[in-house]
Amino acid sequence: VVRPGCMCCASTGMAISLRGVNAHAAQPETGVSPAPVVARLIDLLHRLPHRLGLDEGLSFATVVGARLGDAEAFGTAPGEARVLATLRSDRDETLERMVAFATTAVRRLARRHGLGHEIEMRDEFAATVNAPQAVDLVRRAAGGARISVPRRPFRWSEDFGRFTAIAPGALVGLGAGERTPALHDSTYDFPDELVPVGAELLALILGLCLV
Repeated sequence: VVRPGCMCCASTGMAISLRGVNAHAAQPETGVSPAPVVARLIDLLHRLPHRLGLDEGLSFATVVGARLGDAEAFGTAPGEARVLATLRSDRDETLERMVAFATTAVRRLARRHGLGHEIEMRDEFAATVNAPQAVDLVRRAAGGARISVPRRPFRWSEDFGRFTAIAPGALVGLGAGERTPALHDSTYDFPDELVPVGAELLALILGLCLV
């Protein structure tokens, strides 16, 4: 599985912390609750590409976690919250726009509701962009093997993008079969029979490079 151009999306994790003031649940007005901002942020992040007019291409945000308060304390209106999201796009510059828009929105909402806030960026990945000449090399090495060319980039991200950012290269996928559980599924088990297939392909590519 290989395609020229973007093979895997750029992505970044966004950890948003909100700080208000705790209050008794019977008197929530005496505190500063981040609950309204949490609700707004989840909706805003979900619709982020639409808000930016990114109807073409591959861009989206996934809320991966949200926490309001630290415990099941029914007598307390919590003053702290945390929202975690992953932003993705097939273009590095588009991802930068998404991050800038989300950061501005967090600051504006926090200020409007009297909340302190912190934003941390985690697990940052550049897009993996396959060079046409590297893809051609893979095709030649594969010979008669069936090559699948995805119509669009894969949504997931790879640190291999660090390599393609500084030198021509190509990330290649090896099909494990349609019945293999998806990645991160609790039943996923790497199919070891793919190891010799990948090793042979790499040896054939190296052979072509040395000719």
